Amino acid sequence: MAIGGGVQFAPSNLTDEFTFEAHAESGTTSVEYLTKAAPLLDVGIGRRFWKTGGFAAGVTHSSYTGSVRTESDVPHPFFDDQDRHVSGEAGDIGRSETSIHAQLFWVREHRKWRTRVLGGLTFFNVRQDVVTEVDVIETYPYDTAEFRGVTTESGDGSGLGFNVGVDVAWMYTPQFGLGGAVRYTRGSVDINVSGGRSVSTDAGGVQAVAGIRFAF
Repeated sequence: MAIGGGVQFAPSNLTDEFTFEAHAESGTTSVEYLTKAAPLLDVGIGRRFWKTGGFAAGVTHSSYTGSVRTESDVPHPFFDDQDRHVSGEAGDIGRSETSIHAQLFWVREHRKWRTRVLGGLTFFNVRQDVVTEVDVIETYPYDTAEFRGVTTESGDGSGLGFNVGVDVAWMYTPQFGLGGAVRYTRGSVDINVSGGRSVSTDAGGVQAVAGIRFAF
């Protein structure tokens, strides 16, 4: 059994684009969600069915609050085809990710050291704050508009991916030790929000963890 903590590095920034109605015309907004390293909780168990191999299962959870950049073309209230370009940044955008890993592993032991190479499938569940509207300030004569903030909605989605990794432990006793692992996970998830919208995002990334090890 392994219990530890660490950090997850997301694979890429999330981007989205949507249209909206304003002043009897259609406008567009593009959003870039800026990802960052997130603290990670990691718990796993394993059982050896052969001398050098077995099966393992684990759960990881990460969450953070990030920011977004927006670029919008907002229709003019009086003139057609004279959109005002509005850009801005907003914070307090939450994201959390829970992953369940099912893995086969190969193990090698040398004195007090134990090395495992693992790989298998990962089920992802992602909850993400999604920008649904950009709020702007408009004043006469309305030739320009200013960014004021964003409206968000919390959405979630699930998807399947894969994982590969290496776990190295130093067993102080046959039942207790310390260890660390590096794992790469990757999957794709559609975040669903109201109005039938969905935002596709990459899930997972590079995970680096350290913690305690128990053997039974």
